[in-house]
Amino acid sequence: MVGVEPTPVRRFELHGRIVAASRHRHVLTNALGVKEPDVHVSERELLDGEILLLCTDGVHNVVDTDTLATLLSADGDLQAICDSVVAAALERGSRDNVTALIVQYAEGNGHA
Repeated sequence: MVGVEPTPVRRFELHGRIVAASRHRHVLTNALGVKEPDVHVSERELLDGEILLLCTDGVHNVVDTDTLATLLSADGDLQAICDSVVAAALERGSRDNVTALIVQYAEGNGHA
């Protein structure tokens, strides 16, 4: 799972310099439409059937990685899995917007 929110606190957390309880945790340093964005790109090969979760901080700030992994590996259609991710965030009292999108990679779909 890849998810890095562009906040000063998050940058420091990645380098082990600050605790997650900082009062500046919500301050964004990079956003579309405000200035020229600082785009971070990484690549990795996807396996057939692999699921990607794209979500807002209303999900990843309250649902831990192990729970997300369990939810994403459940049997069922993608909409049901996505609904369970959103429900988990709401059940945990998320105080931010809760949005999730799940995409499943399929080899041989006719695209290069």
